[in-house]
Amino acid sequence: MTDISGLTSESGYPRSSGEAQDNGSPPKRHAASAGSLPVRSMLNFGVCHGVDVQPNGLCLPDGLPFGSWRELGGQVNLAANCSAWWLGDWLVYGEQNYSDRYKQAIIDTSLDYQTLRNYAWVAKKFPMSRRRDTLSFGHHVEVCALPADEQDAWLTQAEQLNWSRNQLRRGLRTNRQAARGRRSPSTRSLKIDVPTERHDRWQSAAEQRKWSVADWIIATLDRAASEELGSQSTR
Repeated sequence: MTDISGLTSESGYPRSSGEAQDNGSPPKRHAASAGSLPVRSMLNFGVCHGVDVQPNGLCLPDGLPFGSWRELGGQVNLAANCSAWWLGDWLVYGEQNYSDRYKQAIIDTSLDYQTLRNYAWVAKKFPMSRRRDTLSFGHHVEVCALPADEQDAWLTQAEQLNWSRNQLRRGLRTNRQAARGRRSPSTRSLKIDVPTERHDRWQSAAEQRKWSVADWIIATLDRAASEELGSQSTR
């Protein structure tokens, strides 16, 4: 039996001391701020450093200075982070503009559809103005199942404390455990009986994210509900 009785809207998300949000508006962030590595130069990092960029690797020249090597690492990391947002926005656009034709385009590009769906889910949850360029795509994934105000609060906390994705995940887990100890009258307890094989499969998926089975089920159901309600509104 899988118990997901911890489902609650009373998450008690953190507010940092000194955080000025009296008007209730979320902090605005844009995809490329003055503090970020310029995206255009990032796309040309191979030329800048004399690196041969191949589809399956990087060929670095002998004698590459340490400073150039370190900068290259930052640019590669930025490219990896940007690509998740780009692919998510790309799929959202295709869904909205090309009916069923976008699915064939995905097949033609050999991209994994489920991975793209995950990217698109995050892209839909975070309009450009709410994305934090100081945090990774993975940070946004961690808070994606939360209401928008809680997403903003947690991302602000992660920015201010310079949290890694794993630190943010631990903070969320600790907060969920505390919330279960102060059950709100608005919560509902839900218990389901599932075959052992299915439970084990769910547990394996949850362990890949370092989540409990209950947290994984809640996040997965929230995502499925958002997609279903979104598809109904476009019918």
